[in-house]
Amino acid sequence: MFAAAVAACLLTGVMAERAFADIPATRIVIEPPVAHPGDQVTIHGAYLWTDSHVVISIVGRAGASRTIGSATTFGDGSLEANARVPSDMPDGRFRVVVTSEAGDFVDVELVVEAPFPVIPAFSVLGGVMAALFVARSMWHRRAAGRHPPAG
Repeated sequence: MFAAAVAACLLTGVMAERAFADIPATRIVIEPPVAHPGDQVTIHGAYLWTDSHVVISIVGRAGASRTIGSATTFGDGSLEANARVPSDMPDGRFRVVVTSEAGDFVDVELVVEAPFPVIPAFSVLGGVMAALFVARSMWHRRAAGRHPPAG
């Protein structure tokens, strides 16, 4: 009898393990995975909670959390939501967290990088033109010094 009970438990455990292995993993993806402050990002989710209101937050290393959006998952548990990276976000690695009404959550990494400074073209061209003007003036002074004026 004991052997039958052990066999039943083992069989049930194997069946439960197989059933659990067939359940897809909950996941989210963020696009783009690297963004600048003020950029819009899109969160794609699969196998989440069905028809559930979710809150989207960004969490720093120190644990400080800021809400950056909210959405409702679809009946199949998928999610498509847009959120904006706060314009005052510093550079670094952050977690974007999607939290259900029940408090369950999934998260994904987001890298925030400051944009490269944009140098206006007229500033660059103006600097080049000024350098050429100075070089030309110096060349003319040297040339004039080699040939004294006729008099």
